[in-house]
Amino acid sequence: MPYWVYLLKCYKRRRFTNFYTGQTNDISARLSEHIENVIYRDTERYTGRFDYVRLAWKQKCRTRSEARRLEKEIKQLTQNEKWALVKGRKFYWKGRSWFKFW
Repeated sequence: MPYWVYLLKCYKRRRFTNFYTGQTNDISARLSEHIENVIYRDTERYTGRFDYVRLAWKQKCRTRSEARRLEKEIKQLTQNEKWALVKGRKFYWKGRSWFKFW
């Protein structure tokens, strides 16, 4: 069963505020959960604090451990590095090329 690592762009008052990084084995269901958090203003959940969220990037992984490792690596990136990843620009992080990674 494939796993997914994804980045959401989070918005407050029509302005981008930050990225949310996550991993799941059912990306459609997980995105639905994030959207429900926004709709019902479930502030106990991270994405419930925003006006809306949008899927910005996703990567398919073969195993859960691979997905967790990639999620952890992405969470360590700076905001600018995450933007470069989303836009498909070439940059290197710890010797790994992220260009055309998906």
